[in-house]
Amino acid sequence: AVQPDAMPIRKILIVDDAATDRQFLLDALSREGYQCVTAENGEEAVLKSKSESPDLILMDVVMPGMSGTELAKHLRVIKPGLKLLFISGYSDDVNIGAGDPASAYLQKPFTLETLARTIRELLDTTQTGVTRPIPQPNTAR
Repeated sequence: AVQPDAMPIRKILIVDDAATDRQFLLDALSREGYQCVTAENGEEAVLKSKSESPDLILMDVVMPGMSGTELAKHLRVIKPGLKLLFISGYSDDVNIGAGDPASAYLQKPFTLETLARTIRELLDTTQTGVTRPIPQPNTAR
């Protein structure tokens, strides 16, 4: 029986062209209690984002074909509020997603604790409405 106040299982789409990285992330996030699906490139990720309806997409920035940033542009058109987590081993990519409350960036290598915390924070921003502007009382006279 499902508890009415139980957290729904969140689904993460992992996009990485490196099979070992994909498998590592899949194992790690499955242990954290997430339902995970994978894609090895941007084209596959676009299709799976439609068929699987993930809560968050974790994607490598540097991939052959469609890069993570190109993929993000496509996904923002299809699913504007979708949470995006970019990962990269290149320090040049550090500003990707800056200023977008629905996305975050992690520099490789990162710890599983950091990954889990970043994903939780990213998913929680929608749930609690933190990313919405707080209405200010009208102080203009």
